[in-house]
Parts: sequence; C-alpha cells; structure tokens
Amino acid sequence: MLQAKKIKEIILFILLSLPSLVFTQTDYSNFDFSKKNLQLYSDFNFFWEEFLSPDDDFLNPTETISFPFSWSRDNKYPLWGYGTFQKTILLPVKNKEYALRIPYTMDRYTLFVNGEILSRNGEVEKIKTKSNTRIASTLVKLPKVNEINIVVHVSNFDDLTGGFAHPFLIGEYDNVLNKYYGYLLQDSFLFGALIVIGLLYLSVYIGKKDEPATLYFGIFSLVMGLRTILYGEHILLLLNNRFNLEVEAALGHLTFYIAAPIFMKYISLLFPYKRSDLILKPMYIISLAFSIMAIFTYHSFYIRLLYIYQIFSTLGAFISFFIVVKRALHKKRKAIVTLVGFVFLLGAYINDVLVSQEMVSSPEMVSIGMLAFIISQGILLSLSIAKSFYKSERLAQELAYTNVSFKRFVPEEFLRYLNRDRVSEIELGDHTKLEMTVMFCDIRDFTTLSEKLTPEENFLFINSYLERIGPVIRRNGGFIDKYLGDGFMSLFPNGPDAAVNAALDLLRVLKIYNEHRSNSGYNKIDLGIGINTGDLMLGTIGENERMDSTVIADAVNICSRLESITKEFGINIAISENTYLNLQNIEEIDLRNIGKLYFKGKNKPVNVYEIFSLDPINLFEKKLTFRDDFEKAVDYHSMGLFEKSTPIFEDILNKFPEDSALAYYLKRGPSIW
Repeated sequence: MLQAKKIKEIILFILLSLPSLVFTQTDYSNFDFSKKNLQLYSDFNFFWEEFLSPDDDFLNPTETISFPFSWSRDNKYPLWGYGTFQKTILLPVKNKEYALRIPYTMDRYTLFVNGEILSRNGEVEKIKTKSNTRIASTLVKLPKVNEINIVVHVSNFDDLTGGFAHPFLIGEYDNVLNKYYGYLLQDSFLFGALIVIGLLYLSVYIGKKDEPATLYFGIFSLVMGLRTILYGEHILLLLNNRFNLEVEAALGHLTFYIAAPIFMKYISLLFPYKRSDLILKPMYIISLAFSIMAIFTYHSFYIRLLYIYQIFSTLGAFISFFIVVKRALHKKRKAIVTLVGFVFLLGAYINDVLVSQEMVSSPEMVSIGMLAFIISQGILLSLSIAKSFYKSERLAQELAYTNVSFKRFVPEEFLRYLNRDRVSEIELGDHTKLEMTVMFCDIRDFTTLSEKLTPEENFLFINSYLERIGPVIRRNGGFIDKYLGDGFMSLFPNGPDAAVNAALDLLRVLKIYNEHRSNSGYNKIDLGIGINTGDLMLGTIGENERMDSTVIADAVNICSRLESITKEFGINIAISENTYLNLQNIEEIDLRNIGKLYFKGKNKPVNVYEIFSLDPINLFEKKLTFRDDFEKAVDYHSMGLFEKSTPIFEDILNKFPEDSALAYYLKRGPSIW
C-alpha cells in the first residue's frame, strides 16, 4: 500500500510539472548560432507578486506568458508591482561561449542564470523605495552548459511599463558583442551627426543673423543629439552608471518638451504662414508647463500625463507637415526636399508615440527619423552655401576686376603708403610724409611731333610708348604716380640708385623702340629725364565727389625743373646734388657736374649733374675726355669768373662742337629756371 501510494504521488508530481516543462523549456540545441543571433521571443513562467528563488520548483505559475511582456498592458495587472519570470533553454553542446544581451529598462531587476546573479538593475523591492540607480543595456556571459535556467526578479514603481518591453538577445558571445557594439556605434554616430549639424547651423546663424531659421534648427539638432544618448543604448548611463534615475528621466522628457515647439518654430520661419502665432503660442505654454513638471515632480507622476503632450505635439507635427506639403505642391524645391525628410521624421515620431503607449512593440526610431530629416536640411544648407559661394565668388571676381581697374588709376603702392587696403578706404585729406626719389620724364619736341599725327594716331603713339615704359619703372622698384600727356612722374621708395637704374633702362628700351619706329618709317624720339631726392607729402586732394592722388613737395618742383633743362643742355638725364650724394653705386655711373642752376622759388642754386653713361660712343668718349676741364670751367662760371671760364669752354667747343652744354654757357650768363 505504501509503495503504491508513493508511485501515485510521483505520477501526480509529473503530471503537475508537465505543463511547465512543455511551455517553459525551449530547445535551441540544434540551432546554428554561428550564423545569427536570436531574439528571445518565448513563453516564460510568470509569478505575480512573488520573488521565487532559482532553486524553487516553479510550479503553479500565475500564468505562462509570451515574453517580452508588460504587465500593465490591457490593465491585466496593476501598474505598480513586482513578479518573477522563469525560463529554461537548451543550447548546443558545442564548447562555445554564449551571451545574453539585456535591453535597457526603467524597471528594477535581478537576473539569475543557473542560480548565479549575472546582472542587476537597482534593488528589486516589494514597495517603492528611493533606490534610483540604473544601468544601461548590458551583456552577460552564459555558463558553458547545455541547459540554462533563466530567472528574473522584476519590480516597477517608476514607469508606465511593468516587466520587459523588449526581448533579450541570445547568441555566441562574439556575435552578440558585435551586435551590441553596433548599437552603440549607431547611437554614437547619431549623437555626433546631430551635434555637428547643430553647431554648423549655429555657426551659420552667427555669421548671418538675418536667417533666424538656422538658429532654431541648430538648437533643435543639439537637443535631439542629447536625446540620442538618453535613449536607445543610454550612452549617458554607460559614461556614468550612478546617474540618478529622476535626473535622466527629466532630461529625456525635457528634450521632447523643448524640441517640439522649436521644430514648429523652425518650420514657421522656413515656410511662413498666416496666424502662426495662434498655433505656436499655445504650444509654448503647454511645453513650458510640462517642462516645469519634469523638473519639479517625480517621473512616476508626469509619465502618466505624457499622452496629453503627445496629442498636442502630434497635432503640431501634422500642422507643420500640412504646411510643408502645401508648399511642396507649388513645386518649391526647398519644400520638396524638406517633405522627403519630414515623412521619415513623422513616421518615426508616430512609431515612438505608439511604443510609449504600448500599442506596438518596436525599437525607438525618432533618432533615425531625425537623421533623415537633418540630411534633407543638410542638402538644403549645402545648396544654399553653394549658391552663396557662387554669388560670393562672382562678387569677389567683380571686386577683383574693379580693384584691378582702380589700380590702373590709383597705384597699389600709393594705397600701401597711406595704410589702406582698398581704394574704397581712401578718404579726402589722407596723407603721409616720406623721403623718396622723384623722376620726371618727357618726350622732346612732342608738340612738333604730334602736329604731324591725327588725334587717334597721337593716342596710339603715346600708349605704344608708355606700354614700354611702365614695366621698366616697376622692374626697378618704382611706380608711376601720374601721367602728364607725353610724360609722367614716378616715385622710387628704395632710393636714388633704383631711379638712376630705371632711367638708364629707359634709354636702353628707347633705343630698341626707335629702331622699331625707324623700320616703320617714323622719326626717332628723345627723352628728357630729371631725378631728385627729398622729403615729400603723398596724399589725396580735391573734394568729396572728386579726389585725386598727388605728391606735393619742393623736391617735386625741383625735379620738374631738372627735366626741363635737359633740352637746353642737350642731355638725357639730369640729377640733383641731393640724389648724387645719396647714390650707393656711384662708381658704376659716368656723370659730370653741369653747374649750379637757379630754380624759380629757390634762393640758393641747385648743383646739377648729367649722367652720360649711355650716350652714343663718340659723345661718351669726348665727355669723358674733357670732363675735368668742363667741370673746372663750370666752377669758374658759377663763381662769376667768366674771364676764366670762357676760354676753357671755347677751347673745348673747338674740339667738341656737339656738346650743347658748352653753347649754353657761352651764349648766356646765370639764369633762373
């Protein structure tokens, strides 16, 4: 009898255990985990308001449920509460490391695998406590055995979702780890992209404040970037696993409450519409109210009111969507591109609203939708920047052409000495005092020459001549300050040697030019060049409507007189004593003193020298031969000792009748130029 009773008890025990074995054990022993991981959608034993030990028999569960499971759904169980989930799974016998990925949840839980605690999120309790610590989604290694017994204690006193809303992921350790890293990489990429785009738009606004839409979109992107690390893989918790639950939850909700009105404001600025304030102002008020609740109340309170804000924000989203659609129907390119991104964002937003209300079970998608929308706006920004660059480039080219044109009228060196970068910066009265060497150059007997030419031929001749002169002046460090008909005035900041070298180069170029003129049947031309060194004032004169650059100084007047005497003396280059004394390479130049001459307005005479280094060979040799006697006679003449100077001049004239300077001294006494 006793043995029969014992057998009966054993049979009864087996029969009672059979449902649990049938419904809560899943056989994955023949599944090839090397190819893919599995989402653990399966049947779990669920024990409401019980914390069972992993060593218990798990008989008579409250029910067998499909996991993942939220006990608040369909009001089947109270919102706040606790319970135990249990499941046994069979893995392949192969000597492989397997892992379980636990998704993030606001519920507190303790995970037991084969009796050992592998993961814990806060402290599970039967009543609400102040334990606010949470962990992000995590990864646990499973024991290297065939049979895995999973027991999870769960309690919820903070969120609308009790139990796990998302499935566990099971697979070979390396594969699950790679999947986990993939999720982290995705969230990190979204975070980086949103932050970069936000900063980019803010920088665009700082540079161009007449487009406030860029400010709002920049802030919106930064807010959504922050939201990315508060949801999904909860990267913020990975960085600080002691992050307070209430603070994290409040930040997450604030990103929603702030982003919605900012986004609507952005759309209203991008596509202005009538009575936008009637829509935006209520949204501002509602967002402010919910933000205050998120800051000053507990998550367990304001989470219950979330659906109210979701209704208003969804309404605002559809209004914004309608505005964009309306503009897109008018074939506005900006609206069409925005609409494409908006479709993704709106779809992702609706998905997340449904997930939060436990109406669907899917991953949160708003960050991905946001990325799609940002890409569309990035395309618009790129097109706008490209258009601006094109306009700027075109304006820059026009400005460059204008500056080049202005430089043809106002020398660049003139701007530099006035400390101005552009012609537009020059003001009437700008001036500066400098020591420079001045050169005046003129064509001999131009009046006689021009009488034989038509006005058109005169212009062609002068331009042909000056075209050869300008490069010579620039090559020697000078610049032409003013054109004077057939002549010009140039300045040399680097000293008299540069001016003298330029004068000699001009004579060399003139020789080639005269050969060209001779071959074309034209008469040759001669130049008279005067050079003086001294202080001068460089600046602008005129009036506000018409200004001109000029150089004013006694040194300029003297230089002009030096050029005018070259014709009377029959010489090419005349320099002042001040220039002569400042020459550094005087030994390389052939010159002679042609006397002290009186210039108009000067009380003292100016000692003048002739440079004859490039005179025709016959003139050069004779000037060199008689230089000492000529200079002695010039000294006598300057002192008024004509009885001593005249015989010397006459003697030289008999031997050198081509020297026009001799004729000048023999036919007249001292004169004023």
